[in-house]
Formats: sequence, C-alpha cells, structure tokens
Amino acid sequence: MQVNPHDFTCIFLIPTNMSEFTHLRAQSIRGFTLIEIMVVVAIVGVLAAVAIPSYTSYIARANRADARTQLMQAALFMQKFYAANDSYKTDRSGSKIEDTIPTSLKNSPAEGTALYTLSLQTVNDADFEFHMVPVASQKMNNDKCGAFTINSNGVKGVWIGNSAGNSALKEGCWK
Repeated sequence: MQVNPHDFTCIFLIPTNMSEFTHLRAQSIRGFTLIEIMVVVAIVGVLAAVAIPSYTSYIARANRADARTQLMQAALFMQKFYAANDSYKTDRSGSKIEDTIPTSLKNSPAEGTALYTLSLQTVNDADFEFHMVPVASQKMNNDKCGAFTINSNGVKGVWIGNSAGNSALKEGCWK
C-alpha cells in the first residue's frame, strides 16, 4: 500500500505581525488569578475552622460514649456477681472482686489503646463505686467530663480532678 503525501493536509497559523501573535498567545494561556486563588484559600480556611473543632468534638463524644458503655457493663457484671455471691467484695470461695472483673471491662475501648481505665473506688459487701478514669497520657485526659462514676444504687456522676462535677455537667456528659 502506497501513501500519497497529498492525502494529508496540515494547516499552520502563522501570525503575520506581532499584534496577532500576542492575541493568539493570550488566548492559549489559561490559569487562575491571584484573587481567585486567595478566595479559594479563604473558603478552605473558613471550612477548616468550622470542620476541625466539630470533628474533634465528635471524636470526644464517641470516646465518652464508649467509656460510659464499658462502665455500665462493669456495673452489670457487679450486679450479677452480687446475685451469685451475696457480696460485692468477694465470691463464695474468697476471691476478691478485683481478681474476677473481666479484662475486657477494665479499659475503654476494650481493644486498642486505652483512653479510660476502670477504677474500683469503693467496695464492701453491700456497696461499690466504679470510676472510668481518663488515661493521663491520652487525648481524653483534659476532657471536660473527667471521670465517669456509677455506684451500686445506679447513681451516675462525673469527677473533675478531685471533686464531683455539678448536676448540669453530669447531665451533659451522661447523654
């Protein structure tokens, strides 16, 4: 098969003067102006200023919810333990409750890096009080809710530092 060189047509636009060349060049260059880029940067900045705190707040609420769930499960374990042994402190063979609490209830989250640890503050034959305390070196350490508490009567609370949180804080944190 032979190719005829006259079958191909190529058109080149060659400007005849400088003004045509400048006009063609201006049409072919596309881009963003500095103002357009600054507007986009400003919009992204505003969105980030709103989104990052919102996301951080969401993560903190999720971590608190997991800690409350673990604490409620630990309280349920204690009620079952009491029903079987007539005591919160020891089982019928004399083993202390601290030795029988399942490992899966001692940290929140149950798997992975612990953000909260379960602490048995008070225990005797008739009463107990659990605290779910933020781990000092983790991100929930400075959380506004502090440690979550529950006792054998089902009374829920929060501890900030060394004192009980007020009722408004308790209500907000236990939601």
